Amino acid sequence: MTQNSSNQSMNGISPDNIDPQHMSFNTEEFNFNDARLSVVHSFRLLKEINNGSFGVVYFAENYWNKEQVAIKVMRKKEVNRTPYLRHRANEERRIHSQLCYSPHIIRLRICFTTTSRYCMMMDLASQQTLFDVTTGGNVLGTNVAKHWLAEICAGLQYLQESNIAHRDIKRENMLLSTTGHMKISDFGFAKSEMTATQRTRTVCGTSACMSPEVFKGEGYTRATDVWSFGIIVVELMSGSSVFRGMGRDKIKATLKSLEDCATQLQLPPLPEDACNLARKMLCFEISRISLEEIEKHHFFSSIQFDKLLSKSIDVSENDTVWSKSDCTEPVVMVDDGDENPFEGFDLHLD
Repeated sequence: MTQNSSNQSMNGISPDNIDPQHMSFNTEEFNFNDARLSVVHSFRLLKEINNGSFGVVYFAENYWNKEQVAIKVMRKKEVNRTPYLRHRANEERRIHSQLCYSPHIIRLRICFTTTSRYCMMMDLASQQTLFDVTTGGNVLGTNVAKHWLAEICAGLQYLQESNIAHRDIKRENMLLSTTGHMKISDFGFAKSEMTATQRTRTVCGTSACMSPEVFKGEGYTRATDVWSFGIIVVELMSGSSVFRGMGRDKIKATLKSLEDCATQLQLPPLPEDACNLARKMLCFEISRISLEEIEKHHFFSSIQFDKLLSKSIDVSENDTVWSKSDCTEPVVMVDDGDENPFEGFDLHLD
């Protein structure tokens, strides 16, 4: 089947019921009319999971052994549009490929290129992010909330031990695994060589989760991730947000003009231990609590950090796993015809 062929006949058909005679195998490019009909580097795309600023993430499978994965696909035309975007794509691949040894990080397994795309194949989580399971005023049970926050803390500790600043810590980037554990994802803004004292100035991230020092223009350290983590603590323990109802410009202006976090930063109602912890996280960098101190805070007194993965978390209400039975619509992709090479992108990890 050619790129120009109609996919009408494949509408409403599960991937398992597509006749192989309609498919292309071992091709150099996805079928842009319906990516389910092409097998590239043994994988075919089955359904769009998320569409972000740096690419589109798809639910995919290895056609031959049926292993299910997530593949982030970036258009070369967009990535190569500016040196900065090209640098960020290379940095995401390079940094994420190094983060292989934490159960609290989504693992990057293979990178490959097609004629017009850069592809990053990762472990597949469930359909749910932490945002999905806590949005709409839904407040988690205290024990579950503390356990998931502890797992995020452990993941951030691993990043800091690797001298990585994530710079976009938010609920949307916390993925719920099918076994009920939290995993940090999306390293599109991550920066390496961030020792405890190393400073950087790039303004990036999501406004509602960015620390005041990012906006003040004086440089910031990897402790910016602790502030962002503090925002998540507030959201999980209160069911509300620090900047609820504020637009991006208002949030930026508020943080940029902030002089006293204790009096100017109004937090929603929180349990006493959560409020105490949040206040120590949501303060200026010079006074901000470290991740090691967070782990020892009395808020986490019931948590055994060395046994996080051994605890069984009931996620039956949120256990929405990806299924090929939900992939009956054609996976349509933009055809931009860009054939620029991306040197050094191909990567294979054990």
